[in-house]
Amino acid sequence: DEDIKLIRNWYESTNIDKLENNNDSILRLENINFTYEKGYIKTIKEFMKDDNTIMIIHVTLFGKSHYSLVTKIDNNYIYLFDPYYLDETYYDEDRMVELIDDEPFEYNRKVSIKRFYSMNLSDYALGPTEHRECLIIKKRVK
Repeated sequence: DEDIKLIRNWYESTNIDKLENNNDSILRLENINFTYEKGYIKTIKEFMKDDNTIMIIHVTLFGKSHYSLVTKIDNNYIYLFDPYYLDETYYDEDRMVELIDDEPFEYNRKVSIKRFYSMNLSDYALGPTEHRECLIIKKRVK
């Protein structure tokens, strides 16, 4: 599936070392570490333990490939920032996804862990293993 390759292609085509060592670059990445995961993704909770970490994750939305930003996780929910606009009542019948409007700088979706790790193609599910991918972005602390 070509959509699934979006993050991997970007990651592989971007020479991170060159960007980090280029003093003339507009995009300075000297304090950022990128890691790409495909297929079986290690425990997201482990990645997100550090407050200096975010993830761009491949999920399903309306049965299609979609990417969201993971900003936080706890024992019951994963918190996403998703730029896709949905009417505030869209998930009223779906108890596993909640639209959040009072945390605009942190997250705007709250998804149950059960839904998120699901192998099916429900909204905000990781889906089948072969479709799973994420880009972990971590600020290096000196």
